[in-house]
Amino acid sequence: MSMGYFQYDFIVKNNKYEHNPVVLADDDQTSYWSTWGWGEGNLNIEISNNSSTLQSGTNSLQIQIISGNKATPYLYHTFSPLADWSMYDFLSCWWYGINSNAKHIFYIYFNSSDNYGRYEFQDNFLGWQRLIFPLRVPSSLVGTMDLANIYRLLLANFNEELGN
Repeated sequence: MSMGYFQYDFIVKNNKYEHNPVVLADDDQTSYWSTWGWGEGNLNIEISNNSSTLQSGTNSLQIQIISGNKATPYLYHTFSPLADWSMYDFLSCWWYGINSNAKHIFYIYFNSSDNYGRYEFQDNFLGWQRLIFPLRVPSSLVGTMDLANIYRLLLANFNEELGN
């Protein structure tokens, strides 16, 4: 039995925004996100609020890869109590691309670290771009999807280099 690989792209062809979206984090995101990493390596991650390069609000989250001792640095937020996203179809964010070609993955953990969906994107553009991920169609799924019990949101950076 062979497993197929697929990739999806879609474009929202209008300038309209959602009605009554739930905003997880906007300004001062350094208080929302925590940093960590896994594996042995020479990287770490540093976050700061940037008031000069922003899409909206008073600042944006700036993520920089620095020297450290991790192979894969990441950001995460743990929900307590568990979050219920069952009424929503998409996760979206604005991302300032630097055309590093690095692969980034949002992980959404359901109930525990044993159940998660992966939502992948590649930094292959310059400037701001709105990223939209269909919650019910992850790039891959481990365990059982339960959008009514979101445990953690994690953003991992792969193939990143120092200074990006």
